[in-house]
Amino acid sequence: MTAATIIFDYDRTLSPGESVVDVLALAIDDHPRRVELRRDFLALQARWRRGDKGLGDIPVVLRLVRAIGRRHIDAYVASRREPPEDLRQLFAELRGRGVRLHIVSSAYRDWLVPIGRAWGFADVEIHARHGLSWIGGRAHTINATHILRPPSKARIIEALVRAGRAGSPMVVVGDGAEDLQAFRSSGADCLVVAEYDVPEHEEPLPLRPGEAAVRVAYRDGLVDAIRSALSMPNA
Repeated sequence: MTAATIIFDYDRTLSPGESVVDVLALAIDDHPRRVELRRDFLALQARWRRGDKGLGDIPVVLRLVRAIGRRHIDAYVASRREPPEDLRQLFAELRGRGVRLHIVSSAYRDWLVPIGRAWGFADVEIHARHGLSWIGGRAHTINATHILRPPSKARIIEALVRAGRAGSPMVVVGDGAEDLQAFRSSGADCLVVAEYDVPEHEEPLPLRPGEAAVRVAYRDGLVDAIRSALSMPNA
């Protein structure tokens, strides 16, 4: 396999912030019990930032997710339909060079797929690990992607390689521990670490000595970092 491949994360990498938080914020602002839901949402985020997650959060999460309607997802998609100009140019440049592009993300397929399509990605290049189910026009999370453990990013990338849809050199672009694990487990050649949107309370990714990686502290440096990663000796 000789086709160079780039695996992009979405949240906090291609797009600022966490998309599920943005969609929930739209839904809460549109809800008649917005004050109560916003209070619960902020309290939940505070607990999770402290690493304090538990079974008691499940009713809160279900109540918050049930506030999401399709119009909130449509509004979020509309806000992201046009990619940043530097990314639009990069995608065109890389595709022109025959580089294979994939988005592999924990973002929900309900918005990742239409955004990816708008950015020029085919459905087989958009890999969302989660999806919502719908009852009475409202979202809920009781489905196989939550009850059963979805494939990890590393497993998804390995499957792409086996299917001949990802080749070498391979660059993983992302911001979190799961991206680091995917880089190591999948045999990728280089990791581009997007650090520009990582909250202050999160520690930098613990890279090992000698690992082929490029840290990007500012969003304006992402495109050049990806070009640099593709030309590194390991890649």
